[in-house]
Amino acid sequence: MYKSHTLRPFKRKISFLSVLSLIMMVVIRYISKVLVWILTILVIVGSIGGTGVLWWLYVDHKNALDNDTLSIFGKEVVNDNVKALLGCAIAATIFTVILLIVMFVMRKRVALTIALFHVAGKVFVKLPLLAVQPLWTFLSLLLFWAYWLMVLLFLGVSGKY
Repeated sequence: MYKSHTLRPFKRKISFLSVLSLIMMVVIRYISKVLVWILTILVIVGSIGGTGVLWWLYVDHKNALDNDTLSIFGKEVVNDNVKALLGCAIAATIFTVILLIVMFVMRKRVALTIALFHVAGKVFVKLPLLAVQPLWTFLSLLLFWAYWLMVLLFLGVSGKY
């Protein structure tokens, strides 16, 4: 079926992600304040950056449409792209503005989030097997998927349907 060398990268990735998850639990416990501010800044910068990229793409495609170097079919495609980019850029701008307003209004509630992360870190110290719960969920979903795959294979080779 599968050779063991084909599963090695998968096993390495799962091991790496498991170790990264354990490191994040420790990080949440001890530097939750920094973590919350880093995540907040990343969300804001990502939202502003994504909106900026959408507007830049809109202007770039609009300028390409204004040039007469495209064929008639190329103009139709670029015109559709310009309309789609304008809609996405406007939606992203509205989302970014709402996000910035919410972040500005709720900035004083960050202390509550930090306290929540600190308590969650204490929970993982008191109940370390709680970190194994995602593994059990993954294994049960994997078994469920394998079961349904076998059912579909049996139905596929039965010849009746």
